[in-house]
Formats: sequence, structure tokens, C-alpha cells
Amino acid sequence: DVLEIGPGPGGLTRGLLAEGARRVLAVEKDARCMPALAEIAAAYSGRLEVVNADALALDVTSRLDAPIRVVANLPYNVGTELLTRWLDPGHWPPFWDSLTLMFQREVAERIVATPGSKSYGRLAILSQWRSDPRIVMELPPEAFSPPPKVHSAVVHLTRLAEPRFPAEPRVLFRVVAAGFNQRRKMLRASLKGLAPDIEQRLERAGIKPTQRAEELSLPQFCALARDAELLGERWTLLIIRELLLGPKRYTDLRERLDGVSTSVLAERLSRLEDAGLIRRTSLEPPAASIVYELTQDGRALRPAVFALIRWGGRYLMPQRPGERVEPDWLRLAMSAYIPKGPTPERSFNIHIPADGSEAVIHVRGGPDGT
Repeated sequence: DVLEIGPGPGGLTRGLLAEGARRVLAVEKDARCMPALAEIAAAYSGRLEVVNADALALDVTSRLDAPIRVVANLPYNVGTELLTRWLDPGHWPPFWDSLTLMFQREVAERIVATPGSKSYGRLAILSQWRSDPRIVMELPPEAFSPPPKVHSAVVHLTRLAEPRFPAEPRVLFRVVAAGFNQRRKMLRASLKGLAPDIEQRLERAGIKPTQRAEELSLPQFCALARDAELLGERWTLLIIRELLLGPKRYTDLRERLDGVSTSVLAERLSRLEDAGLIRRTSLEPPAASIVYELTQDGRALRPAVFALIRWGGRYLMPQRPGERVEPDWLRLAMSAYIPKGPTPERSFNIHIPADGSEAVIHVRGGPDGT
């Protein structure tokens, strides 16, 4: 089946039917085109359904049978909005197999643009992440009557069964939008609103904080989104916090993370293992227990966690009745505030009482003044 948006008086519609389209659903907002389309429907009995409606407000999925190909000579003022809706339907794969769409040439160039070009941006990322887009035809103004003031181009997009690289759509689109909303700024500035430790996250994804959004490839954006997604999940940073304090058994984590279910904890630990941030290991006898500990990559998260601690410290509220506080949580938090750099060669202890027990931070200045 074919979905045609904006058929007008039906010139393209006739061609689709004559070339053997099984069935065409034509959606036209302008009621003046209805008589001409009705004549075509009469000539191709049962193969053309005409709907006088706004394509932006119409659900077409119940009217068509797969495979569905979308063909449209779109009004330029709604073309980009329709394309983004078709590429971001809420679930993937979508209802369509391919899109063959007419755009203003500048928009078509944005769809197929590559990193480093002036046209490269959000539309290129969205289109190329989930489809294979290519410009198949360019048309000068004189190809139309009356001629527009711009050149046009036809873009053909074939959907992919799965996105090219794994990433959670909402997270990816948020990262891309933040980057390109201030495209001339370095990423450490344009993405700062996403996380206070954005420089560390960029470096973990193999991206220089001084790069700009237009320099990043699609796989780099996806890698950054995966990092943001993994650490942004509930309980994940709390697990990292616990393991920064030392190896923990599964039962230790369950006991210290109030409210986490066994299934959620197991899933978070599995994902962190898959990401190479934690590993399972056995303690030396006599304990001989299986524990979780941070890998080298996991330990590299310490500056990121400390940055979040310092940021959150500005909003710290007094302890509420019934709220749990572990002394070593405070020890980790205090450690985030101990500055690096030259210090006197002396030692001192910080004692932190909490809930009937006490944590001690031992601070020692080195002989080299650090």
C-alpha cells in the first residue's frame, strides 16, 4: 500500500496507480482538490481512498496494510515536522518501509549531511540513525508552475530493522539537541546542563571536551547517550557509590540500598558488568565470598561522583526523621571536598558520628607537599 500526503489534483496519484500500486491512501487538506481526486478514484475502483484531512492529525495505520510506502510532495512548512514524526514514532520499526519525499533542497542536504559540514545537525542524526537516506533527484524552480523561489530535491529513506548503533531514543535526542542548540560552543559548555561531570563523560566516550557538536559522528553521539543513560538510571550511581567504598556482596548492596528490589538490583549489576564498570570476584579465604568491585574504568568514575557530590552539597537538607545515613557515606562525601594540591606535611583525623557509629577520615600530607 502507498500513503500519499498532499496529492493536490492527483498528478502523482495517477502515476502511482498506473505503475501498479496495490492501494493508495491520499490525504489532502485542501477541499478544492476533492473533485479531481474523486474522478481518479472512480477510474481506479477500489484502489484509491481519498481523505480530506490534515496529515499531522490523522492516524493512517488502521487504513493501510503492510508493506507501506510513503510518497509525498510535502508543503515545505510541514515537511520537516512530518519527517521527524515518522522517524520517531515511539516504537521501532515503524509502520512504513520507505519514505520518498520532496523537500526544499537545503532541507534535503541537512538529512544526508556528514560531520564537519555546515548542514550537519539534528535532522541528519535522526534520519541516519534509523534509516538509510539518499537524495535521488534534484529539481530546479522551472520544473513547477508557478515556479517557487527555491530549488527542490527528492529524498528516499529506507528504514532499518534496528537503529545503526544502540542508544535510548529520548536520551540520544536530548544530547543531540543540547549539542546543536549552541553548535558553535565547545561540548563542555553546550552539554554542561546535562551533567555537572560532562567533561569526564565526554572523555569516557572518547570525545575531546573542546570538540563541537558538528564534529561528532553518529556513533560518538550514541556512545555519549549510552553513558548518560546508564549512569542516569535509578540506583546505578548509588551502586557505584557503594563500590567506591570497597567491594560488596550482593546481600550487602541489598541491605544498604533501601527500597531496591532484587530484580532491579540484579539487572543494574548485570548492565554495569556488561559496560565493563564492575566485575565479580572471590574474596581470599576464610571469607571466600563472591563480591562485586569496580574495574579500572569503574574507579575512573570517582571524579564524576565527586563532582556530583559537590554540586548536590549546595542543596543538602537536614536529616529527616527515619532517614538513613551511613557514616561511610559521609566519609565519601567529605573526601570530595578535600582539595588536591600542595599541603603541609602533617596528618589529622576527621571524626564523623552518625546513627550511633562513627566514620574516621585520615588525611595525611606527603613529603612532596601533596
